[in-house]
Amino acid sequence: MVTQASKCRLSKFSISRPANTQAANGLYANGRHQCEVLIDVVKEISGVGDEWVRVRLTDEERASVTVVECSEHGNQTLTPGWSCDVEKNQFTLGLWRDKSLPLEPGNDLEKRLERSLEEPIKRYLRCAPDAPIGPAVFMACVTIDSCVYTTYSFKRDAVFESFITINPVRPMSWDADDMDLYVDYLAYSSAPPYRTLVDVYYWTPPGGLWVVKNMGFDSPLGLPGEGKDFHSVLSWHSPIDNTTSSRVGTFINKDELDSTLHLHEIDAGLPAPSPDPLIPFNKRATVLRAIRLKSPLVPENRDAKSFWRVLDNYGTEQKFLVKHTDPLNLPGVPFFKLTGEIVRTLKLILFKIMLPGGGSVTDELYANGRHQCKVVVEVVVEQLDAGGYWIPARLSDAERNSLTITLYSPNVNEPLPEGWSCDKEKNIYDTGLWRTRIDEVRPDQKPEVVAGHAQRQVEIVERYLRVDPSVPIEERRFMASIELGGVTYTTNYSDDDVAFDSYVTIRATLPYALSTSQLVEYVDNDAYSDNLCDVDVYYWTPPAGLRFLVNRGLDSPASIPAEGWNFRTSYFTRNKQSSFAKGGVVINKDTVNASVLIGDIFSGHPNPSGDSVRFNRRSTIMRAVRFCGEYNITGSRDNNSVWRLWDNYGCEHVFRIEQLYDGDKLGLTDV
Repeated sequence: MVTQASKCRLSKFSISRPANTQAANGLYANGRHQCEVLIDVVKEISGVGDEWVRVRLTDEERASVTVVECSEHGNQTLTPGWSCDVEKNQFTLGLWRDKSLPLEPGNDLEKRLERSLEEPIKRYLRCAPDAPIGPAVFMACVTIDSCVYTTYSFKRDAVFESFITINPVRPMSWDADDMDLYVDYLAYSSAPPYRTLVDVYYWTPPGGLWVVKNMGFDSPLGLPGEGKDFHSVLSWHSPIDNTTSSRVGTFINKDELDSTLHLHEIDAGLPAPSPDPLIPFNKRATVLRAIRLKSPLVPENRDAKSFWRVLDNYGTEQKFLVKHTDPLNLPGVPFFKLTGEIVRTLKLILFKIMLPGGGSVTDELYANGRHQCKVVVEVVVEQLDAGGYWIPARLSDAERNSLTITLYSPNVNEPLPEGWSCDKEKNIYDTGLWRTRIDEVRPDQKPEVVAGHAQRQVEIVERYLRVDPSVPIEERRFMASIELGGVTYTTNYSDDDVAFDSYVTIRATLPYALSTSQLVEYVDNDAYSDNLCDVDVYYWTPPAGLRFLVNRGLDSPASIPAEGWNFRTSYFTRNKQSSFAKGGVVINKDTVNASVLIGDIFSGHPNPSGDSVRFNRRSTIMRAVRFCGEYNITGSRDNNSVWRLWDNYGCEHVFRIEQLYDGDKLGLTDV
């Protein structure tokens, strides 16, 4: 289907992700990391007679191409917290893979588009840390002749069904112990009477990770005479030797591996035998560097206990603390080390559990073991500062990770009921219940308002509950729990001046199951054909609001010679024309635009890796295949096996494939 505007039209408009989906399309929700998407626009103009001629987009049209939230409406914008960039930034695409350098995405799709003379356009999506965590669905749009076209449109003269789903993940943190430390002792030294010594510390992150920007310490000491780019954090002198003192710090604006360092950049008052000597500063290929200075400057014991922040190559902010470890000042022993969080004295001010929108009772959880019910926990903590005052504070990663959901009880160590689970991250399934009206907003897309959040500095922590199908359907009350400073608090807690009392009530809903009468069937009789075989692909589309996400395949597939690499056969036979025919399903291809080779269906083909089978005529992964060919495979069998699929709410749907007309066609029946 094409869309036409005056004397031009779009014969194709689609959005996709690079071919290497797992490595290339992971996205850290840190506001800087990017996910690359490809947009394919084919524009044609009216030529002589009825001929349409392909033309390139104008610069203005190309610049108008962007990515927005998926909807049937053309005036959509991006979901709050998301951004779309025209250019790639400095950060590495994809997710980090342990001990190996991340691979750049293998852009097989882009090469295919270029061979077809179409115009792949790259755009880059970013997700802020405060954006809702979970899958987000996007479409592309372009403006041509003042008309806006989208890749997800069902207008009468313009039907495009192309979208992408991106599931951002929480940024990854490294521990100081994950890095290799190298200390260049006496990188600079001067003999008496100068007595100035400098050790340079280098930290090399795990393979595939590196620091792109050193942002220094949040609150450096700022001692008199220090260089403008030097951030000191620790000053110390030994009670045994009061003639020298030590100082620890790092340098901002030195984010190149070959950056140089001169003595006066540490402190202008340092004594030296020559003017402004150079200090070796590139003994390791890392910009995560700090120095320990030992000099006769005025001794002073101070520790800022401030975070050292750096940006890694995925755009994630990493933070560390400096801890003095060598009170004896022994030669060849690191004077300090990097650690994690500061030990803090905290007070819990607010701890409340609720549902998105502020409610406390819901039935929006299917008891299938996969569907999730989102709960929201409000937390406010204060920290005791050095002056004895309580000041607002944020949860550390460890404190946030300790927050979980348990059965409502006065027992702070109460576990979840048997059959219930609590997840920290949203999975691939939609929250809420299936709504049958196509124009109804999905529950997980409704604006969520958390009471009081706009008026207070409240941290919001999301958790997700699941329940197994074996659990009896009944109301259950749940509370949140968190560990702070070795003490476990719950939202049903009372002790001295601390009192909280909130809960959510969840009554699970029985899963639904679709019947064949609710599916829309489409048969592509020309999916593949050559002089040896013929392939038909059957598609079934679920009702509005549902889509199949996981094809579980057949419970009991038939064993057959030359089975396809990714095929499970339900039946095979020889028909009246003495042709071999079989019917079944393709597995491991749970995307709408999956690439399927003839060898995926029948490995006995002379060229199994050659041609592709058309497999994307409908936006559904519920597809079955009827294969017929002149091959010497005898016998027949029909296992009448059960075929299982999971939809976007995690509900399972079960059908059987039946052979019709001596296996020349296939059908679908209810179990």
